[in-house]
Amino acid sequence: MCAKYFPMIFKFCKLFSIVLFFLFFVATVIGQQDIYEQSKLAFKSSNPKELVKLFEDEVDITIDGEKGSYSKQQAEFVLKDFFKKYPGIDMKVVHSGASDRGDRYAVCDYYYKGGQMRVIMYMKEQAGKYKITVLNLVKE
Repeated sequence: MCAKYFPMIFKFCKLFSIVLFFLFFVATVIGQQDIYEQSKLAFKSSNPKELVKLFEDEVDITIDGEKGSYSKQQAEFVLKDFFKKYPGIDMKVVHSGASDRGDRYAVCDYYYKGGQMRVIMYMKEQAGKYKITVLNLVKE
């Protein structure tokens, strides 16, 4: 008697698995877009506080060849000076992707008053969210 319900249960489990996979995929894509969108807004508004919220506890920052490793608090001061020199107008993601290990990256064009820079961000997943671990700012 129970055997007649197996095909229906199997179909339900299959459908449920597909729905779960789709929801996980959408959540991952939305989470990825959030960090790109949030960083875009932080650059556009020259807001180091908002940008630092997206950082790992320690971040490597290179500004036009000058490298340093900073805590979030130190990075905020560095970026505050950066945004004073290069106040933002706009930022566009030119290319983004992921490594085989799941690390993310984005190549962006940052437009500031007086010019343009290339921004390269590397991100790693931490507690279900992507955090920026490396930020390279290069004058073009």
